[in-house]
Amino acid sequence: MSTTTDYAPPVDAPVSAVVPVCLLGDTSSSMAAGPGPVSPIAALNAGLSSLISTLQIHPEAADTAVVEIIEFSSTASVVMPYTHVDAAATPPVLSANGSTGYGEAFALARRGLEALVAAHRSTLVYRPTVYMITDGGPTDTGWESELDTLCSLPFAPNICVFGVAGADEAVLRRIARRDRGMVWLADEGTDPAQAFAALFPALVRTVLNSASAAAAGAPVPAPIPTNVPGMTQLDVVSGAQ
Repeated sequence: MSTTTDYAPPVDAPVSAVVPVCLLGDTSSSMAAGPGPVSPIAALNAGLSSLISTLQIHPEAADTAVVEIIEFSSTASVVMPYTHVDAAATPPVLSANGSTGYGEAFALARRGLEALVAAHRSTLVYRPTVYMITDGGPTDTGWESELDTLCSLPFAPNICVFGVAGADEAVLRRIARRDRGMVWLADEGTDPAQAFAALFPALVRTVLNSASAAAAGAPVPAPIPTNVPGMTQLDVVSGAQ
């Protein structure tokens, strides 16, 4: 697994470092209600807000972590473009409606990475990581073509997929089908809102660890969780096309 791949300028150029993280959040209508008192979409909103606010209180992370948030349902939109954590505002409150289209979300993730790398020619940009959170399967066609394009970038990201409720295990494996991909699936019977409540602290810890290492000039591990309570990590065939 790639852990320290970067796209540095010449070694004699003054550089800073950034650790890019992109979150793709499912906001389809099925996220509006769950078996518990808290809806999945409310838990997702709380998690996104906690991610930003928690990283902001750690100066080393605030200086190096850059975060993008994309919501996807029938269409996709950039809720927060890549922003240094120290300058990030609380993400807007997301609402759940529509179907579950993956392709536009992958296209927006690609465009965001292209713009980020282009804007940081004098910066050490570590390999980006995409966190995708979904509770269902794709309702659009052509999404795999957009995923292929994203994965073929010279600065292709690590892709971590987190599936809850009705997420399709086979589809999750296809998204994270390369050696940089990982999949977590909520344990059977787990309330999606509870899964999100456990997921976001794990994401905060791993982003903080990577961003702190970058700020210190130490080897930077890929910000990929090793354990998410209530979720099982699935095997993904390395290098599969």
